[in-house]
Amino acid sequence: MKDAGIEEGDLVHVRPLRPGTEPPDGAIVLAEVGLLEVVGERSGRVTIKRFSRHGDMIQLRPANRLMRPRKYAPDDIAIRGIVVNALRRIRPLS
Repeated sequence: MKDAGIEEGDLVHVRPLRPGTEPPDGAIVLAEVGLLEVVGERSGRVTIKRFSRHGDMIQLRPANRLMRPRKYAPDDIAIRGIVVNALRRIRPLS
């Protein structure tokens, strides 16, 4: 998400979504993609991307010009929350 000002190592504050709600188009979200059923629990990999809905599909767009957006079926993705803030640690001079 470097083109959105979020760098590797930054801490992000994520506001959970209320059940049954969806983020607005263009929101930066924390999403779990590639959901698998494992011993009664769903799990996948977590990513931060821009959200948009395209008909029945959900598109996640990276804020990195070198990466392409990807579309997911709703059963393959879970939006966990909306990123509302990012904090960067200041590295001390050495």
